[in-house]
Amino acid sequence: LLKIVHQPKIFIFNFPYNSKKLIQKIYNYDLLYRDNQKINDGHKKVYQSKDNLNKKKGFRKISKFMESLINKYISKYIQNKNLKLIKMWIVITKNSGVMRKHSHFNSDFSGVLYVKVDKNKSYQGGLKIHNVMQNIEIYSYSKEKKSFQKSINRKKSFVLRPNKNDLIIFNSYVEHSVMNKNSKIVDRISLPFDMIF
Repeated sequence: LLKIVHQPKIFIFNFPYNSKKLIQKIYNYDLLYRDNQKINDGHKKVYQSKDNLNKKKGFRKISKFMESLINKYISKYIQNKNLKLIKMWIVITKNSGVMRKHSHFNSDFSGVLYVKVDKNKSYQGGLKIHNVMQNIEIYSYSKEKKSFQKSINRKKSFVLRPNKNDLIIFNSYVEHSVMNKNSKIVDRISLPFDMIF
C-alpha cells in the first residue's frame, strides 16, 4: 500500500473517557497475565494481551468510540481519509519495565491510549520516538485554541511523557520504544492499537 502520508506525523490529544471504569475492566479481563504475548520478545517486566481486544464484548464500545474520535480529529491532516481500528491490546508495564525498539507492520497508523500513568515529576519514563529522518511533524491539541498546534522535531530521538487519557497516534512505520524508569506506581496501563485506511 502506497503511504498517503509521506512525512511522519504524531497526533496528541486527550480522550474524554472514564478511566476508572476502564481500569476496572482491564483488571477484570479474564486472561489477564495468562496470555502474555511479549514474554519471549526481549521486553522486560511487560505484560501484553492478545491483539483482539477490540472484538471482546467489554472493549468493543471504547474501540469504536476511539476510532470515531480519531477520524474526527485527524482526518483533515491525512487527506480526509478515514482510519479503521483493526487491533487493540492491553499493555501493563511494571516499574523499570522496558519495551525494545520496534515498529508495527500491516497497518498505516498506530496509537496508544494512556489509561494509568505516573504523575510524579521525577518520573523518567515515556514513549521514546526514534526519529530516523529527523523531520517528524507533531500535532498537539490545544483545548484553549480548539485546534492542533504544529511543530517539527528534528532530534534523532525524543521522549513523549503522556498524561492520563492522552491518545498518541503516529505512522506505524515510526520506530518507538517504552521506558518506565523511576515510576512511583505499580502498573502503567495503556491500550495500544493499529489502524488501516
